[in-house]
Amino acid sequence: MQPSPQRIKASKRNVRLRFLLPLALCFLPVTVCLPPHAPPPAVAQTIDARKAEANRLSKQGQQLLDAGRVKEAIAAFEAALKLYQSIDDRAQEGAVLVILGYAYDSLEQFAKALGSYQQAAEVFRQVDDRKAEGMALTFAGRAYADLGQLAKALETAQAALVITRQTGDRMLEATNLSNIGGIYTRWGQYAKAAEFLEASLKVARQIDPNAGGVILLNLGSVYENLGQYPKALEFYQQALEGFQRIDAPVQAGMSLTLMGLIYTKQSQYAKAITTHQQALQIIQQSGYRTGEGAILSNIGDVYQELGQSTRALEFYERSLRIAQQISNREGESMTLNNMGNAYMSLGQRDKALTVFEQALKILQQSSNLAGESRTLINIGTISYELEQHTNAMKHFQSALKIAQQIGNRESEKVALANVGMVYNKLRQYSQAQESFQQALKIAQQTDDRLTKSLILTGLGQSLAYSGSINAAEKALYEAIEIVESLRGGLKDRDKVFLANRLVNPYLWLQLTLVVQNKTTAALEVAERGRTRAFVELLATRLAGDSMPPQTLQRLGQPLSLPQIQQVARQQNATLVEYSVVGGALYIWVIRPTGQIEFRKTRYKFSTTELQELVSVTHDVLRRGVRRSGTTPTSTSQPTNVRLDQFGAYQLRTLHQMLIEPIADLLPKNPSDRVIFIPQNELLLVPFPALLNEKGTYLIEQHTLLTAPSIQVLSFTDQNQQQLNRTPNRTALVVGNPTLPKLSEGGLVPLPAAEQEARTVAQLLKTTPLIGAAATKAAVLNQMPQARFIHLATHGLLTTNSGNAPGAIVLAPNSPNQVDDGLLTPTEILNMKLKAELVVLSACDTAQGDVTSDGIVGLSRSLIAAGVPSVIVSLWAVPDAPTAELMQTFYLNLQKQPDKAQALRQAMLTTMTSHPQPRDWAAFTLIGEAE
Repeated sequence: MQPSPQRIKASKRNVRLRFLLPLALCFLPVTVCLPPHAPPPAVAQTIDARKAEANRLSKQGQQLLDAGRVKEAIAAFEAALKLYQSIDDRAQEGAVLVILGYAYDSLEQFAKALGSYQQAAEVFRQVDDRKAEGMALTFAGRAYADLGQLAKALETAQAALVITRQTGDRMLEATNLSNIGGIYTRWGQYAKAAEFLEASLKVARQIDPNAGGVILLNLGSVYENLGQYPKALEFYQQALEGFQRIDAPVQAGMSLTLMGLIYTKQSQYAKAITTHQQALQIIQQSGYRTGEGAILSNIGDVYQELGQSTRALEFYERSLRIAQQISNREGESMTLNNMGNAYMSLGQRDKALTVFEQALKILQQSSNLAGESRTLINIGTISYELEQHTNAMKHFQSALKIAQQIGNRESEKVALANVGMVYNKLRQYSQAQESFQQALKIAQQTDDRLTKSLILTGLGQSLAYSGSINAAEKALYEAIEIVESLRGGLKDRDKVFLANRLVNPYLWLQLTLVVQNKTTAALEVAERGRTRAFVELLATRLAGDSMPPQTLQRLGQPLSLPQIQQVARQQNATLVEYSVVGGALYIWVIRPTGQIEFRKTRYKFSTTELQELVSVTHDVLRRGVRRSGTTPTSTSQPTNVRLDQFGAYQLRTLHQMLIEPIADLLPKNPSDRVIFIPQNELLLVPFPALLNEKGTYLIEQHTLLTAPSIQVLSFTDQNQQQLNRTPNRTALVVGNPTLPKLSEGGLVPLPAAEQEARTVAQLLKTTPLIGAAATKAAVLNQMPQARFIHLATHGLLTTNSGNAPGAIVLAPNSPNQVDDGLLTPTEILNMKLKAELVVLSACDTAQGDVTSDGIVGLSRSLIAAGVPSVIVSLWAVPDAPTAELMQTFYLNLQKQPDKAQALRQAMLTTMTSHPQPRDWAAFTLIGEAE
């Protein structure tokens, strides 16, 4: 089994945002056409009286509309309309129908708006007012477009254009030219769209040099679709500046979000999020719901690009609700496509297929070829992932044909890349490479770095398959360099998700190097592909504000081979780094001398099965139930008893996979340290409890630590050296805090944890915080100065914070507050600690989000806050054995400063009275031993 191919998604065309020209540019306000005043009679009995009342109502409606009270304005206009109709005043009837349509338009009730515009056009036609008829048809054409009826929109706009040219209405002529260009843009006929839009801009600027902002946006859209991003940004920037000059905030907001779309395509994610958020704030203040829905979808896109699919869905669902409420069929289809991509990323293919098919139906009904092409790619992707390669190829090639027909370079690029992926699966490597090269050429022209990295990864796979190893290596190195260039300016959390999405080029490059027997180079790549966000975070924290940028950049660079060897020497430990590459396990063993050994082994599990194996191991150890016989009472128990206990199968299986291939390379002296550097699901393996064929636990043979990467160890070592020079620090010990009122519920007091804290505090010569004294405020006050921090309390896997998972339960600052008293990873991350050791003597504190950047949770935040050594738990440990283990650990630590040795001896001691691994094997030491 090889590394899974990286899926290349259809890059969606975001909802193209509609703009309303100011009424004054298109027709005179109704109030200008009415007498200035007409005293309203109590009951309109005569024609003159009814006309006066109609005029009053029309003026009132205009005032209400100007004040933003649209529903009240509609009521006034409808009352005026009935009066004008009763006295057969056709001109005023038509004028009120137009402004009624405008009012409905502003509420985004497009069907009602269209009905009003059509009635107005018919009235003006009957009274032979050609100029007013052209105006009504212009608005009707736009309403058709808003409803997704593009063929009718084009027909109506063309009719309006003929009339406006006949009547010499230059502004409406420019408007209709722009509207026609917009329709061709939505159909994907970009050359024709540009022709009409440039003609529109020329007419508009002949009337007013400051006019044409909307047209500039539409021209930007055309060049964006053609993949000419710098030119598109120029048009959007010109439009933004123009709208700011004339104080048009809605249009300025839409200009910003269109720029944000370009930044997303150029993989400038931090800039994209900032720009979209600026736009959203402006648009929400204006009450422009179509624009709000579009921007919400655009923000979702950025998070989807970063691999945060669940968060992306939150934005997409908000966008979809708005589109459905206002009958925005185009917005609905686009958002459905986006949701489908998010569901695909989450592995929910059935949901994805359902929403893709809904989107395709809408797009085909509206003759939207560009959208149809993108959706076909998305449906083809589902077939691809289901190994239905013939069906996938059919959809990808259909999409490619449409994209080439309409000149949509973006969809063409994605379709070509996906065709290449299918050819790889079909082992038609020359065809695959041809498709990838064509796609790569387009990606280079459009400066789409993210897609370029994915295409290069696919090309590298194909070259490796076909035996062109050197060329494959070159392509994959280039893909990695692009991936690493995308992190600039992103927040830590966003870097984590991006790295998780783009792990494949690192795996394929490792495979390619190992095939060439370049195993040490493969080790460098394995290190380079993990904890990059964590390393950059640690570098920033270590550097502080005073360090020059070039020094910070140097600290964040991946380790070279000599530097990796130096870490092993500094740690005086054997480092064991694992890399899961498809169906193979790569293992590097770096001895304290710097000598490196490489082993490769195959295993029988898929990624999902491996995850399940680790999860089941936790479950059975947590239960701690024997299959037969009685519970043994000492380490001298018969070998067959250990091998027969519940959970032995899982522990033996993991030992066979992870330890036996390298058992001869591990130190023989049990006091010599071994630091395991696992990857992904292996980060949660309980290494101390792994069983060999004789029934011996790994902790009985070795002194164990773990780390998320070798480079993280280099930072924990530097943190420890800094702390060695920090005098006069106290200890902070917390035990059995008064429980807050948690929405999670189900927590009970921990009396053994209280006794544990009292004993540990006595050993550390401090006063513990117990019960109600252990408030979050009190703990936060003492943490920054403590040398040792020991928290014996409950741990939570999840919270309602919406941030990094996990929390430590402390006493609430106020007894009546719900969820108060939780110390979260995000709060810890914002601290600067001087503790050389933090022990989280609580349940599940080693857990978190498993990513290619390590486990994102409590331990990561503590190390980032400056703590070089952290002890955390992999599962919920019983209260009594935990107290015994911790007391023994601190007693051992007083005798010798080696934390790893102290923990090992504590485990061995606890094992004599609590032989089940659930009682002693959950705790793991991350970071420094001394």
